Amino acid sequence: MNRWLASSAAIIAVAAPAAAHADAQQGGDLRGFLDFKAGASDGEHSWVDGGFGKTRFGGAEDGWAGHGFIDGSLIWRPHLTWSVRGYLHLRAAPEQDHLVDAVEAYVTYRPMPVYGAHLSARAGLMYPPVSLEHEGLGWSTTETITPSAINTWIGEEVKVLGVEGTARRDFGGQEFSATIGAFGFNDTSGTILAYRGWAMHDVLNTAFGSLELPHQAPAWYAVKSDQALVTEPVRELDGRVGFYGRLGWRSGPISLDVTHYDNAADRISESDGQYAWETRFTNIGLRLDFSEDTRLLAQAMTGQTILGRRTPFGYWVDMDFGAAYVLLAHDIGSNTVAVRADYFETDDKSFTGTDNNNEEGWALTADYRMPLSQRLSLALEALHVESDRPQRASVGLDPDQKQTTLQSTLHVAF
Repeated sequence: MNRWLASSAAIIAVAAPAAAHADAQQGGDLRGFLDFKAGASDGEHSWVDGGFGKTRFGGAEDGWAGHGFIDGSLIWRPHLTWSVRGYLHLRAAPEQDHLVDAVEAYVTYRPMPVYGAHLSARAGLMYPPVSLEHEGLGWSTTETITPSAINTWIGEEVKVLGVEGTARRDFGGQEFSATIGAFGFNDTSGTILAYRGWAMHDVLNTAFGSLELPHQAPAWYAVKSDQALVTEPVRELDGRVGFYGRLGWRSGPISLDVTHYDNAADRISESDGQYAWETRFTNIGLRLDFSEDTRLLAQAMTGQTILGRRTPFGYWVDMDFGAAYVLLAHDIGSNTVAVRADYFETDDKSFTGTDNNNEEGWALTADYRMPLSQRLSLALEALHVESDRPQRASVGLDPDQKQTTLQSTLHVAF
């Protein structure tokens, strides 16, 4: 049995009987969805298979290659007490190391308001509050099939095991919020961004999973010969505590937020071929609702990731990175049209003669979504990515690559 078919069968086997009785459960709800995906891609070998390709799918040597598979998710949200709830997201996908694995698993606490302030807390395995695109069930996107380069990377490498607290309060029609989090188990964040560069896809890292690094790239051999060919995003190596903070403001149709993240990793810690990268970034997010039917989302991120000791020639790897996107979505009745423009880059500041991690690229995305019934919807997407990465030349590829992916997703909720 194909891996994707086995993964889907596992989700269905677990979810079908449970979903049938979800409405009868007291103290929680159980939901899920299956995404039937089909499409075609051209361009270079995908990063999923150890290449430098920017999308989930790569092209064939003679042009376009077709693809089709199923992703499945199951989300359980038990009510533990009136103010404490749980959240567990299980996912099956063809790229995962394990047939079914956890994406997020945490508990939330929401007490009564205190002096007009709404307080909440989370603890467990979770994504920090960075993405404006993943507003759907199971950390799914709501406007496009493929998230932006920024939020693709968040889905890949920025997941934490920690605690988080948030306070919100209204002042004269304006809402202010503040979030602070402390975490561990995200020491390898930055690995795939340095060695492969930015990408655009809907693969999510899991609690016990790994992500492919370019198999033929010489980057880690110029640094450390025992770097594994995969990176494990949920990994603790140095015992240090990282942190993030977020400030938010909303007034009518406008909302703005600023998030700063720092994993505070020890740059020389290593275990089983996994290295700690000191990674930090600042993200700014903007949402503007022009009307009930039209909205604009935008994010911009800048950061740095460092590996290893300082030498007379610099750190083993010292890379600045940045990305931004603007997305415009418009509802036409019950259907939605969305277009997005992305820009991304990396700036390598050490050993570029033998380990050049520089990159510059852009992408355009267009989507059309339509509901077919209460639990069934269809999404169509065209994604075009162009990027220049000198490291490709080391394996005989043109540094400047173009790639187009056309895909559809039939979304079945239960």
